Amino acid sequence: MKKNKPYKIKYPNQPVWSCFAKFLHLVFKRPEIINTAGELPTNAIYVANHSAMAGPVVYNLYFPVPHAPWGAYPMLGGYKSRFRYLRDVYFIQKRGMNKAFASFLATFEACFSIWIYKGMHVIPSFPDGRLLKTLRISLDHIENNRAVMVFPEHSETGYHETLTGFSAGFVVLAERYKKTTRARHTHIPHLLPQGIKQNGSRQTAYIGRI
Repeated sequence: MKKNKPYKIKYPNQPVWSCFAKFLHLVFKRPEIINTAGELPTNAIYVANHSAMAGPVVYNLYFPVPHAPWGAYPMLGGYKSRFRYLRDVYFIQKRGMNKAFASFLATFEACFSIWIYKGMHVIPSFPDGRLLKTLRISLDHIENNRAVMVFPEHSETGYHETLTGFSAGFVVLAERYKKTTRARHTHIPHLLPQGIKQNGSRQTAYIGRI
């Protein structure tokens, strides 16, 4: 019987994200990274705090290990899906904006956000039975030596200094990985200060420390 060959994932450069990333390097300063975890593996799950909207972007720019982050699945859908998520969930529910201003911002951001998400290789995170798809894609990345970064904090009411709770999806991912590969797997916490400053003082990011 032939063994199934590992699924090879390609990571092409996304021109829109590449150009945007150059601009973001000017907006967000490189944080001071304090690593207490030792050598950082590529086939690992990195558990991080979201640190407001900019957190995943800063991770992508400066985190020392190439990774694919989990992200809201509507942001990887069509324009209407992205617009509704940005307006109703991100701007109104999490940011507390009024509907008119939220609609204005979402109209423009929904146009280009898909290319940013694709450029960052975001994995769609589903809250229902489709989580199995999230796990499958995540395992494919890990098997291709690209780490997976998850943001398990509850953020229904925004991103808080004191975390209000966690989702257990990353635990399911770790158990699935261990079961399918029978390999010892590594969970490495990574922490950025809440509310990353733009053009402000340099921040400190901790790896392997909560």
